[in-house]
Amino acid sequence: MSGFILPMVVASAAVLLRGMAKRGWGAGLAAGFTLAGAFILLYAKFVIGDQFLSWAVRLPSLFLLLSGGIWMLILGVRRKAPPSSVMLILAIALFSFLLPGLDETEKYVHQEKEFQEVASFIFDSIDAGNISIGDEFPASPGEIPETVNPVLSDETLLMLNKLHRRAGIYRIIAADHDVVYFTRGAVFQSISGIAITRNSKDPVADAALHARYFDGAITYDPLGDGAYEFFDGL
Repeated sequence: MSGFILPMVVASAAVLLRGMAKRGWGAGLAAGFTLAGAFILLYAKFVIGDQFLSWAVRLPSLFLLLSGGIWMLILGVRRKAPPSSVMLILAIALFSFLLPGLDETEKYVHQEKEFQEVASFIFDSIDAGNISIGDEFPASPGEIPETVNPVLSDETLLMLNKLHRRAGIYRIIAADHDVVYFTRGAVFQSISGIAITRNSKDPVADAALHARYFDGAITYDPLGDGAYEFFDGL
């Protein structure tokens, strides 16, 4: 979705800003504030995977959106900007504000290929003895230990980086011979992520797995194709 919405907003902004700039610096600046806020807000909703960082970026974008939108409305009332352009800019602002961002399940759907292929690589490495049960490492390529880095292919490193940026994944855990955890950052003593399984493994039925890495109160929600959304904590 972001591959369509963001370019559309950028293209519309370029046309509108060019037209508004001809009406004076005030109209151009007001339009720039509003459209910049809309773009940053959509970027935070659809591109930034980390929830905390996404909300940290949304706050300044809302300030730009609100201040620019009020300014545009005043200019429109005073007829210092074309009414049609004002309405279109305000419509883009309202659209970006009301459009819901991706939830965690939707982020998995968008990055399913990367999740499955990285998990497949981890499983193959477990079978080959290159990665042991219980091994864990950061998803950010720059933080992967030297002992693990040689095991990972260049393609896997690129996929890990994408999962880190787009899905908010921080660590990978070889949790079981048939289970790989992709964990997000811990929030208020809680942790969540995606579990990828193979060989028809049912993590819900494995009581030992529940307490092996977290508090034991872990829950799993099936996503299909051997994938589960998991949550543990408060």
